[in-house]
Amino acid sequence: MSTPNADIALQPEHLTGELAGLYEALAGAIGSEAALRAAAVIIDIYGGSSIYVPLRASVEREARNAAIKTMYRTHGIRAIAQHFGLADNTVREIVFDRNGRAPQAELEF
Repeated sequence: MSTPNADIALQPEHLTGELAGLYEALAGAIGSEAALRAAAVIIDIYGGSSIYVPLRASVEREARNAAIKTMYRTHGIRAIAQHFGLADNTVREIVFDRNGRAPQAELEF
């Protein structure tokens, strides 16, 4: 992706507001050079727009629920509940739809 001012290097001091905070967090996790490249990509892709970033807990819950649905193909409710530290009823709510049906295996032809 080509930027209009490709010859002007983005520097940390150019970042302000929420982007500066994001840069600092990324720099602590992946290093300042990689964080600066990530900030440039974010600016190129999302510059001028608003984006929604879900809470980490929501993303982790969705991943856990997908894993539970996959495990249900080969494990019982109680074993899954114990594995994830959940109540049996919670696992049932995740696995079964509102009509009490478990997901059907996808057929491959």
